Amino acid sequence: MDESYKINEKSLLKIEILGRVHQELLKWKNEKQHKELQKELDCKIEKLENLVNLLLDNVYCIHSQLFDT
Repeated sequence: MDESYKINEKSLLKIEILGRVHQELLKWKNEKQHKELQKELDCKIEKLENLVNLLLDNVYCIHSQLFDT
């Protein structure tokens, strides 16, 4: 009976370790997805900033043409 108890204890320990490894893998996967989404968001923000700057340049150009004549 002592031997089966030791086997069960070892099995439970292995299950616990596998559970912890699984949790870490999920955490790393979520962090990776978060980083990828953040990169994508940063890229889109940069594109929007560039578009806004182009629009402002056009507005200034039109404004100066209207008031310089």
